[in-house]
Amino acid sequence: MKKKKTRLQMTPPAEEPGMDGIRQAELVAEMEEALSALQALHPEVESIEALLEDEQGEALLENMDRLGDLVAAYRLTYFEELLDEARAQAEEQAIQAERARYAAASRKAGKGHLQRTLPRGGTGTELTQAILEAYRLFDPAVTADEVRAYESAYRKRKKK
Repeated sequence: MKKKKTRLQMTPPAEEPGMDGIRQAELVAEMEEALSALQALHPEVESIEALLEDEQGEALLENMDRLGDLVAAYRLTYFEELLDEARAQAEEQAIQAERARYAAASRKAGKGHLQRTLPRGGTGTELTQAILEAYRLFDPAVTADEVRAYESAYRKRKKK
C-alpha cells in the first residue's frame, strides 16, 4: 500500500511538480512555523523528519491529516508522555514549595526553641538579674542565695 503524502513530508516542497515559487515559500514558512511552535512545547523535537521516523510517526501523520495542525496533532499523539512530564514537573514543584515553606518556618523560628536548661539538684529556681534587682529595692543587703530560697518557696506555694 502506498503512503499518502502529506504537507509534513514535503521537505523541501520544491519536489512537487507544478508548484510555483510563492506557494513553495509559503509551505516552507508554514512548516518552519509549525516546527518552532512544536519545539516551544517540546524542546527535544529536532525536526519533523525525526518525528515521522519515530514509532508514533504514523499516528502523528493521521492526526495531522485529521486536525490540520502540527501542534494539536503532536499533543494528541504524545498525550500520555506530555501528561507524565506535567505530573512530574508538578510533583517537583510541590516538593520545592514544601522545602521552601519548611526553610522559611525554620528561619522564622530561629533559635527560640533552645532554652537555658535548669541546674540539676538544688531548688531548680532560676534567678534572673531583674528579680534580684527587684528584691534589692526593698532590701539592699539581700544575697542571691536568700532571694533564690525565697523564690523557690514562693513557687512551691503557688503550685499548690
